[in-house]
Amino acid sequence: MVDRTRKIKTLKRKINGLSDSISKLTQADLLADKEATLQNLLETAGVGVISADLDGRIRFINETACQWLGYSRTELVGKPFLDFLHADDSPIVVEIFLNALNGARTNPTLQFRAICKDRQIKWFLTNPTPIISSGCTVGFNAILHDMTERMLVEEALLESEKRYRLLADHTADFVILLDMNLNGVYHSPSILKRTGFNEQEMKQLPIERHIAPESLKLIGKISVEELSKVQYDHEYNPVINMEIEYYCKDGTTFWAENNFTVVRDENGRPIYILGEGRDITELRRAFEKIKESEEKFRAISELSTDVVYMTDSQGKIVYISPSAELVFGYSAEEMVGHNFTEFSSPDSIEIAMSAFSDVISNENKLHNIELRAERKDGRRIIIDLNSAFLKLGDFIGTSGIIRDITQRKQIEQALQESEVKFRLLAENASDVIWTMDLGMRVTYVSPSVYSFQGYTPVEAMALPLAVSVTPESLQQIINIFQDGIRDETTGHSTPDTVYTFEAEFVRKDGSKFWTETKASFMRIDTGKAIGIIGITRDINERKLMQQQLIDLATRDSLTGLPNRTLFYDRLSFSIAQAKRKGNKLAVMLLDLDRFKNVNDTMGHGAGDELLKAFGAKLNNRMRASDTVARMGGDEYIVLLTDITDINKVIEVAQRIQEDLKRPLITDKYEFNISASIGIAIYPQDGKDHDELLRKADIAMYTAKKEGRGRYCLYSYAEKHGQQNL
Repeated sequence: MVDRTRKIKTLKRKINGLSDSISKLTQADLLADKEATLQNLLETAGVGVISADLDGRIRFINETACQWLGYSRTELVGKPFLDFLHADDSPIVVEIFLNALNGARTNPTLQFRAICKDRQIKWFLTNPTPIISSGCTVGFNAILHDMTERMLVEEALLESEKRYRLLADHTADFVILLDMNLNGVYHSPSILKRTGFNEQEMKQLPIERHIAPESLKLIGKISVEELSKVQYDHEYNPVINMEIEYYCKDGTTFWAENNFTVVRDENGRPIYILGEGRDITELRRAFEKIKESEEKFRAISELSTDVVYMTDSQGKIVYISPSAELVFGYSAEEMVGHNFTEFSSPDSIEIAMSAFSDVISNENKLHNIELRAERKDGRRIIIDLNSAFLKLGDFIGTSGIIRDITQRKQIEQALQESEVKFRLLAENASDVIWTMDLGMRVTYVSPSVYSFQGYTPVEAMALPLAVSVTPESLQQIINIFQDGIRDETTGHSTPDTVYTFEAEFVRKDGSKFWTETKASFMRIDTGKAIGIIGITRDINERKLMQQQLIDLATRDSLTGLPNRTLFYDRLSFSIAQAKRKGNKLAVMLLDLDRFKNVNDTMGHGAGDELLKAFGAKLNNRMRASDTVARMGGDEYIVLLTDITDINKVIEVAQRIQEDLKRPLITDKYEFNISASIGIAIYPQDGKDHDELLRKADIAMYTAKKEGRGRYCLYSYAEKHGQQNL
């Protein structure tokens, strides 16, 4: 019985042991199934999974992470994960992972770069967590998200914004961005520098501190008329042109021509008003001087690249400037006598007729419209037409200015599809935008260089500067940029320095024209200069206008010779030089004898012909260093410099007298004329221009008294008691 009981107990123990073995085997199978399922999930997940030990060596990495890095699992397992990190990111990654191992809270958006097998760089986002076993940290796990594509897109957008902001910050024109309540959002450095206000002051001070009252009234009127239309009509996108008088911080004012456009969001809602302007203060002053007479007005219209026109009350063109051929392809002669509607595109004829009717019936209204026109070659263009009512005596009509804005509109259209805050390039289409590296090698030229010089951008970039500009301008440009680069390298420059200079360029056809350039250094965030950016503008029209004003002030209108003002300037300069060098100079005053008889017997037209012919003959007789001027009436004056022998002065006077013994022949007349000449010598006869002219006058009247057709030195007149004549 005891043996049987013992056997039963032994059997039960074996059965229980077998049951325990069976139970353990089932759990192991289940665990193996779970591990297989987990392994499959890790391998097929859309994220990277990596485990590493405390030494940073990879113990597990899933197939997704292997594919991202371009390595096989065998190549990665057992290797330190730091071997695959970008050197610049290793310190921060190590710090974050150590914090994770120590139980510290980590940054959930840690981004780092890894080097792939093909040497490409990928961006990853991760948040490492420690692996705990028996209460101890034995390694870490990390889930990786591939952020490469997103980072590339962000970098591209950032670079694009930097590029356009760089252009906005370096352009010489004014760029402002307003919200729909006319509050400032952005002001370019150029307008801040011109006004003297900083960005905060421009945004916070009331608008009355920035804009003069009359201009403020104009802005208010246009705002009421236009902004309501802009809000409710998503297709209404006007370009508003205004001349505005701005206040500077020091209380002075300046004028700027402005173009305002509306910026809309992707839903068509207006969100900003973009304004571009340029300082026209000097131009306004020049126009105010020149428009005093019809001749001056015509001179401007003949030289302007814009088209100046006049029509009668029926809309027929009675005058149009020669620049019309550049815009329309027709000569001025071909357009005179025709109605403007004949040059308009079919879809603009009704607009043109309505605008003309509005102007001709409203004397006090200035009208500005954009029209499509057709050139002689059939090409369609867009023009900006400003017109106003005109009344000259009994003549009634209109006058105005036409500008070809085709290129501007094309660029404006293109830029509206990019960063809306920095579309100022649309307003700079006619200027040339360029960049250079610090070795003065051109790295970019805008397409507008073709209209400037006739070169494509590729040709212009390869063109040596010595070919592109005249020799005088070449040296000036080299000096400016070499000085600027030297200041940069020595630390003597200031970040906001703008280099402004005028230079004479040479076109592809060999013709020359004047330009104005504003340039400054391009800088990275640290302030280090990386190149030069500039905007070059054609100012040939302005230079011609300036020369006209100078000529009007310093030249005799009949003969073209220097007038009294210019002669006094040259005489004062020559006296200073002669005093410094110890030289002599002579002043000869000439008066045509019996000139009144010519006017009385032959008429004033003949008198003018004589004055011009005598002035030209006298001028041709002199050296290039001498000056011949008309003092007024029939009096001329000659300045002879660097005199070493008074006998040479007498020889000049004798040659003039000999020339006048022969008839003076012009296209219409033959004159027999003589002249009396008075001569004063510096320094013996006088030491300033007033004294020299007075004594030359005394000598001249002595010559007349002794029989005309003679010359007389002041020293002779003085000896014969003529000092007080």
